[in-house]
Amino acid sequence: MSFTLFERVKEVTMSVNCPKESNEDIAVRYHSGGASCSQAVLAAFASELNLPESTLLSMASPFATGMGRGEMCGTCIGALIAIGTAIGPQSVDDIAARKASREATHEFLQRFEEHFGSYLCRDLVAHKKIGISAEAAAASNEKLVDASCRQCVIQSTKIAFDIIAKHREQKN
Repeated sequence: MSFTLFERVKEVTMSVNCPKESNEDIAVRYHSGGASCSQAVLAAFASELNLPESTLLSMASPFATGMGRGEMCGTCIGALIAIGTAIGPQSVDDIAARKASREATHEFLQRFEEHFGSYLCRDLVAHKKIGISAEAAAASNEKLVDASCRQCVIQSTKIAFDIIAKHREQKN
């Protein structure tokens, strides 16, 4: 019997009786379950955005590994899609929401780059920016890229949730 990634992740979640997961834990669970970096981050926002995980997994699928070219980190793209969906305009006439979305994008990229030194996948997986040594990754029995990407998954999810929460507080 074949299961989709969503079904596999949901099955693991249902079988474990644990306290409420953090947003970052949800993203890491998706990533550990086989989701790409962009999918893992965006799928963690399913509840926040009131959208099905399957839709978010599909939406984020083309963006892993810097769109397959080492360009902008897929975790950033997944986070920016979530930010745009939560904060962005619902119509072309909503100039205020467009401005808020643009400001949130700039804030996200600034915070991510401050943390890692770059938001380009090729720089991040070159292991110059992440701060994970090959020895540390090997000791944890993970591929170095997976360990590096996991740090980006965690940080992108955290920053994006912070920005969305801050925006909603300011709006209320």
